[in-house]
Amino acid sequence: MSRAFKPGIEKLIDQSTPTKPSGFNDPLISVCSACRAGPFSHEGFRQAISSGRYTGSSGYRYTTTWQKILQAVVNEACNWCHILRRTRAGVRADKALLISGETVEVRFQVSVKYTAQDSSHIKIYFNGLLVARYTMVLYANEGDGVTIDMSTASANLIWPWKNRDEIYYTKASECIQACSDHEYCPSYEEVYLPTRVIDCSDPAKPCLIETQGVIKGYYCTLSYVWGGDQLHKTTTSNIDTYIREGINVDLPQTIADAIVVTNKLGFQYLWVDALCIIQDSNEDKVKELESMTRIYCNAHLTISVLSAYSAYEGFLPGRRAPDVLPFYLADEASTPGWMLLKCGVQFPGRLSRQLGLSNSSMHAPLRKRSWSLQESILSPRQIIFQPPDVLYKCRSFQAVGIDEDTWSTNTRKLATDHIIFSEETHPTLNKDKFYEQWQNILEDYSKRKSTLSSDKLVAVASVAEILQSHVQDQYIAGLWRRNLLDDLLWEVIAPMGPDETHLPRPITYRAPTWSWASVDGELQARRWQYDLACASYKAEIQMCKATPKFISHPLGEITDAKLTIAAKIRPLMRDGRGCSFIEHVGTKIDTGGLKYWYWTAPAGNILETLSTKSSSDGGLKGGFVFDCLEGTEQDCQTNFYVMLLHAGKYYTHYWVDGLLLIQVDNMTDHYRRVAKFNFKHEYQWLDWLDTEPLKLVTLI
Repeated sequence: MSRAFKPGIEKLIDQSTPTKPSGFNDPLISVCSACRAGPFSHEGFRQAISSGRYTGSSGYRYTTTWQKILQAVVNEACNWCHILRRTRAGVRADKALLISGETVEVRFQVSVKYTAQDSSHIKIYFNGLLVARYTMVLYANEGDGVTIDMSTASANLIWPWKNRDEIYYTKASECIQACSDHEYCPSYEEVYLPTRVIDCSDPAKPCLIETQGVIKGYYCTLSYVWGGDQLHKTTTSNIDTYIREGINVDLPQTIADAIVVTNKLGFQYLWVDALCIIQDSNEDKVKELESMTRIYCNAHLTISVLSAYSAYEGFLPGRRAPDVLPFYLADEASTPGWMLLKCGVQFPGRLSRQLGLSNSSMHAPLRKRSWSLQESILSPRQIIFQPPDVLYKCRSFQAVGIDEDTWSTNTRKLATDHIIFSEETHPTLNKDKFYEQWQNILEDYSKRKSTLSSDKLVAVASVAEILQSHVQDQYIAGLWRRNLLDDLLWEVIAPMGPDETHLPRPITYRAPTWSWASVDGELQARRWQYDLACASYKAEIQMCKATPKFISHPLGEITDAKLTIAAKIRPLMRDGRGCSFIEHVGTKIDTGGLKYWYWTAPAGNILETLSTKSSSDGGLKGGFVFDCLEGTEQDCQTNFYVMLLHAGKYYTHYWVDGLLLIQVDNMTDHYRRVAKFNFKHEYQWLDWLDTEPLKLVTLI
């Protein structure tokens, strides 16, 4: 269950973690020989700060390889090379291809501020891509004759967490305790622990425990971005050692920090996927996937690391020793001073203005990962780390900073996650609120990415499992049996891929073409607002089934699925010929002013009575929206078919919606979905709709 795939990026091998030197008389001992001759030579460093302002060409740049950087870390404990490796591990997944090669151009720029009101900082670029901004605290060697007003007090200003950890832990505990009085939050009671948990009684000596399903207690879970493979994870070869002797390895900083938080909040046990699932055992992975709903629902608290792109970044700045590097304080300086680096962050809102820093929102890579949505929804309570803020969220209330007074007042905003946990299961219950909540979840989920394409259905299966039990409906390949005609009206919001292009279907089968899980891209569950219950025509579902890959995990991966519908279906072109579509890029039509990609068929199509006649407000409303690259080809003439799902009249407007299909080779009544359409028009009706008979159509 790895996350945050970075194409072409090697796993971070943390064989050596440079530490602060015991003395600072010679700051140059903190970097390797190559860095002493290059970026941290007097000439090189002064070049990095010589401009006075940042430009595209300012700063010091040099070309090296990742292998040389790794060797400098391992053999010479170079702090600068270690920073570069750590920074590479945290590069956003969508930017990782820019640094996927072995050779890299490194450029860094230095800005020096001599007052505590402004922070000195370094910017680092890889191949022209800005990848990090570090705050500097500067110190001079004796005899340099330079005074810099950047003291410990300034460091506290830049990092408000310093010496305030206990305050946050106390307030977090108060938030957790307050949940016992919330309407939608579950009661506090001990539960059977997951198969394996980490004993955090001594954060310096964590130990893996196998519970055998008989140990009860309270436990925390960790929700975080892997950022690539991890060197230290539980495997068949080390699990016995982790249980018998403890986890005596240098864990990724995020996991190490989570162990500390678990202990500080008074909990003994922590569940982390990398350590509590045997990562090289498919059998164990499948078994634990079956328990994912229970693991997160039963957790007393989930620790959510919102702003870290990699497990190696950590989220407790006060626990990580600052990086030490040389610094030439003046043009004439013969010997370097030294500086401490802390990873810079953008401070949002009130704190930003208080510190005089730019007001921009933080990156939240965890919200870009498919697995994290399920983890957030299932978790009864979350403590969310987004430096410098610590937030608290539960099923009753939305997230709010725990250092603010609002978390304990009646002004907090209600959350909606609790809807899918409703115990109202009476057969006559109006299920609309459940389906509406699912549509909201699906639209959020579609914006996120998984490392493995096969996780598309798996990473949201636990949410579907909970919802299925309450709506008493059947979940099939991502859609709901009782709501199937409506659910088929999903569409992909174009453009889907880079350079505003459509994406191809996944090479390996993961869902039928009529399921949103068969394609990638951001979804919109339904565009039209008409009451479909009032449609004068509706297609009829005859059969719908899916074959799960694992019987024990029926809502996860599937190997096959079919949908049979009795519907009105005809070739798109009246003369039966093939055709290609015309793309309208970013054209504004009836979507509230939003740019909306849509496609139109050539003249002579069977929807022409709707799509070519004019009306008082401009004619056509709607269009074809392709699911992916399939069907959009311009170099061939494709035989398309129109299948109607609904048709009706809304005041003076006639409207239809349905699917655009391609016939499967050598299978007369079998089709593949390639697009969704809906049209409305004043005073027009399809000339063939009333006379066309229903036909059985099977979609695969």
